[in-house]
Amino acid sequence: CRIFGFEPGTFPGTQTAMVELIHPADRDKFTDTLQAALLNEDRFCAEFRIVRSQTNEVRHLTNIGTVRRDSDNAPVSVVGMITDV
Repeated sequence: CRIFGFEPGTFPGTQTAMVELIHPADRDKFTDTLQAALLNEDRFCAEFRIVRSQTNEVRHLTNIGTVRRDSDNAPVSVVGMITDV
């Protein structure tokens, strides 16, 4: 939450909400990386920028994660870590 400038518990945690935080110039690359992981990979690593809405500060981030799947191999969730570079 601190990286994005949110109070704990206030971020909705959806893919749409996440993509909206990403710098417009980096959104397509991030979305492509995530979609590839959801479709046929399990791990992903994406580098992108965000613009904090409160201060307009640009931050460079790295997101590594793993796609969790159910018994039918359908994606259920994405678990990962975001690091401020």
